[in-house]
Amino acid sequence: MPRRYEDLVIVAKRRNAPEIGVRIEASPAGRMTEGVTVAFPVQEGVELRASFFSGSARGGRAEITIDEAVAIGTRLADVLFPKPVFRLFAESLGKVVGRPNTGLRIRLDMDASLVDLPWEYVRRRDREGAGLMSGFLLLDPSLSMVRQRGDASIAIEVIKRRQSLSFVGTMWETGGDLWQVKKEFGLLCQALKAIADFIEPKFATATKATAFEPERWGAAAIFHYSGHCYFDDVGRPYLAREVPKSGGGRRWPLPRLRRAPGSPS
Repeated sequence: MPRRYEDLVIVAKRRNAPEIGVRIEASPAGRMTEGVTVAFPVQEGVELRASFFSGSARGGRAEITIDEAVAIGTRLADVLFPKPVFRLFAESLGKVVGRPNTGLRIRLDMDASLVDLPWEYVRRRDREGAGLMSGFLLLDPSLSMVRQRGDASIAIEVIKRRQSLSFVGTMWETGGDLWQVKKEFGLLCQALKAIADFIEPKFATATKATAFEPERWGAAAIFHYSGHCYFDDVGRPYLAREVPKSGGGRRWPLPRLRRAPGSPS
């Protein structure tokens, strides 16, 4: 059965260079009328963000060790969950976990200096003695996290026709499929058979000039890229559109997807 999540909205905004304010705007257990001031200097956030670029000295996220992940998660837990915030979070979690197929969705309403930090690494301070892996917040299936404040004015429109799913896959220069993107597309099509009246999957290789143009897909409702992404030494994103015979990877600047005329935002 699908899990139903109730929202807990955490608002975090920078008050000055060394401090931020954190409070719970809404939750199953209520809200905080005043925020908590937490020491979190601007430079600390800048350095943490930079450490996750693949061009950094450490090699980025792919090379992180469990001890480094624990250290990051513990520090971010101190920032996101000062005692009053954690208390209300625990009360909210207690209200939902006893219900069948129900969980708690943490919505992060943050300013630009905070929102793209690796909050997925946050740890549960009440589970520090339960082992390194089990302490990470999002390893609990009853918890979810999104970087967007809830908006009650957003309504889901009824689907009136089949929506296009554009699947773009990266192949080898010889036509080989060592990353098995066609197999992935086939499995995706198989999984979507139950909703075939609503979703129409379409496949294209990444080297096609129109592969990333919404006009090619009739303003696709869903875009899926299967390949590999890179960052250069200054953090600019690239993707592989074709792998040459010699291996390695041929990089293209990551395309900025554009909406087709008349398509919804």
